[in-house]
Amino acid sequence: MKLKDLGLIALSGVLLLSGCNNSDDKKKDKNDGKETVAIREGDYTALLPFDVSDARLKHMTMVTNLNDTLEIANGLMKYSKQHFSPDTYTYRESQFLDYNTLDASADKNGLLGRKSEENPIGLNPENGTAFQTDKGTIKDPVILVDIFEIDWYKGEELSGLSLAMVVNSQDVDEKNQKYTIKESDMKKYESVYGQRLLQYMRDTYPQMKKLPIYVTVYDIAGDQEGIPGTFKREGYVKGDATSIDFSDINANWGLFPTDESDKKDATTNTAFVNYKKALAELDLGDDTSIIGKGYFENDSLNELKISVVAHAKTGMEMNAIAQLLVENLDEFATSYRITVDVSCDNNHYAAIEREKNSSKVTTILF
Repeated sequence: MKLKDLGLIALSGVLLLSGCNNSDDKKKDKNDGKETVAIREGDYTALLPFDVSDARLKHMTMVTNLNDTLEIANGLMKYSKQHFSPDTYTYRESQFLDYNTLDASADKNGLLGRKSEENPIGLNPENGTAFQTDKGTIKDPVILVDIFEIDWYKGEELSGLSLAMVVNSQDVDEKNQKYTIKESDMKKYESVYGQRLLQYMRDTYPQMKKLPIYVTVYDIAGDQEGIPGTFKREGYVKGDATSIDFSDINANWGLFPTDESDKKDATTNTAFVNYKKALAELDLGDDTSIIGKGYFENDSLNELKISVVAHAKTGMEMNAIAQLLVENLDEFATSYRITVDVSCDNNHYAAIEREKNSSKVTTILF
């Protein structure tokens, strides 16, 4: 049997997680303890009390895929670290862009509505605007789906803002044919309307006049079913700047094992095939599903999420499955973070995690 540097936590009922690291004292100094405690070193903490915004209700109706909802929040935080250090800033969310500011369904007056004389703040294209697609020209697409907001604080003082413009480059036309808007047209839209969003924040809220603001673009359209969308663009302005330039974010998701992932990362694709074969040696008489989702940044795999769904009949069978998954995890390189979610039908059984550049494997049994 292979020996592992293994941390095992057995859970029954409620799981309570807490973090402890050398930066805890420094973090508490920021707000005299008026914040949450980070689970992992380098994570942001929430400023307390955590004011819940009614924008969450809009997010529920506009971004219905939970994978996207989580990816938008996690990704916006990750990319924001370039400008807002977790050692300095805590966060709240959606303190400005509330439900009524975003919503345009009732009186057509809101940021998510079309720009018009009646709705000058609308951030969807005016009626009659044409876009080029892989199926020809289309008019009047709804591109902006939602806007997510993170507010950054130093102590209790608002000190910065991050926004994610959630767009959709894919839809169906009047003939029910799926189309994809060309990248060049998406970039033109994002540049113009990202600038208008920045100007809206500067003009509408006095607190925003001289704050640094970071704006990203997240496209919910995916090339493959079952994987989240992708952050596509980003822009950052300091102080009272009113002009923003966007640059590309080179990131995308891919499924394992597939021919496409084999082209992107043949080593990991082969490792996944071997990992799957090792699990298949435990023949339970029922199919066990195992699927991998890899997140690539700058053409390099940064994170691999594996989902395993078994149809075991006993706890002993599930225990054997979990042990095999842990034992064979060293098929994969340590250059990326890897997580394995293990379920039996609709019941979670285990979560396995290995951080990037680490050989330590942590397993949680539910």
